[in-house]
Amino acid sequence: MIERVDAFERAVPIAALTGEGIPGLLTAVEHELFETMLPLEVAIPYREGRLISLFHEQGVVETLEHREDCVVIRGRIPKRFANAMASYVQEAEPASMTLLGEAEPPEDSIA
Repeated sequence: MIERVDAFERAVPIAALTGEGIPGLLTAVEHELFETMLPLEVAIPYREGRLISLFHEQGVVETLEHREDCVVIRGRIPKRFANAMASYVQEAEPASMTLLGEAEPPEDSIA
């Protein structure tokens, strides 16, 4: 069986009867799912309810803040939806929304 598994790049051998290999399979699935997810922080206006719904349905919401004119969402979304959200990513500021990671700390806060 191992010879057949080796023929596939991302194959994970498991034994259904004993459960052997299940932890490795779960790790591989988690890696595949989150490898294609993009960390993202956006301020989406309420009028763009479809994008807010899209983030909730297809992504992983880590934080959600309702403001007067928008919803600020921080989390991860599949890369294929990044372009749909791009116009709502804010420029890097200390407490702003950023694409692909965290905002840089202000220079005077670095020790």
